[in-house]
Amino acid sequence: MKLRFVWIFLLVLSASGIAEAAFYRWVDGNGVVHFTDNKDNIPAKFRKKATRLKLLDEPSVNAKPATPPQTPAPSPVAAPPAGPELYGDHDQAWWRNRFTTMKGQIQAAKDRLAENQTKLVELRRKRVIYQRTRDREAYNTMNESIAAEEENLSKLVANGEALTQEADRAGVPAEWRQ
Repeated sequence: MKLRFVWIFLLVLSASGIAEAAFYRWVDGNGVVHFTDNKDNIPAKFRKKATRLKLLDEPSVNAKPATPPQTPAPSPVAAPPAGPELYGDHDQAWWRNRFTTMKGQIQAAKDRLAENQTKLVELRRKRVIYQRTRDREAYNTMNESIAAEEENLSKLVANGEALTQEADRAGVPAEWRQ
């Protein structure tokens, strides 16, 4: 009888090793914890830091649960890859495009304004030297053009500031604003 008990005991001990499953836990570069049951699913650069977890598929026959049985947890699986990061309902490409376009428009307006101011200086010289009506008209037209360009530039700068404030509220990273 004792011999039979010893054999049953040894059989139960050896069977518990078969029921053991291995899971791996690893943390990616963003700090997200992942679990997998296949070491090949772990990216190569994170394999060295992966830790092996030993879990039992079923409790032993003689063990009594300390707490009532609970519904089994879903099997640990790595989270699906996240979609593009959104800030203010817009992705990186949208924000970069808006800032690039805005900066380009502001720079173009500044260039046009500088060019028109240079032309105005030349027209002023002509007006002073020749005192012709057409020189005075060209000077006045250029002066109006400069005033309109300055107004356009101030609107563009205000729009740029509004875009920056919108990006600040949405938490857009600084490198997306280049």
